[in-house]
Amino acid sequence: MGQYDLLVVEDLNVRGLARTRLAKSILDAAWGQFLDILTAVAVKRGKQVLRVDPRGTSQNCCVCEERVPKALSERVHDCPRCGSWDRDLNAAIEILKRGLRSPRIRGDIGGRWDCRSLAVEDPGLPVR
Repeated sequence: MGQYDLLVVEDLNVRGLARTRLAKSILDAAWGQFLDILTAVAVKRGKQVLRVDPRGTSQNCCVCEERVPKALSERVHDCPRCGSWDRDLNAAIEILKRGLRSPRIRGDIGGRWDCRSLAVEDPGLPVR
């Protein structure tokens, strides 16, 4: 957390998820409590935590914004326009982009960067 002024997370409905087949995973991870602690520590250190709408973060392409529907079991994001890369990385970049577009950002955070390069230039990622 030390080098970042902004942390962006999905604003998940933890209570709602606790009533689904993911209940054990969500409750075991104490996700809601983790986010509360993260926010408290960030505020104490003068950082900002933004919670963004989680809808579509794993379905939308982080490069071209095209909706690419996929089952939860599919681990590769395969956009017909932009190519393929890890589904979780695509979602993480989409979450960050939503946070950076938020009117709730304090101070001079953000700037311009190429999300495609983030998604496809890491040699450790499965890219087709």
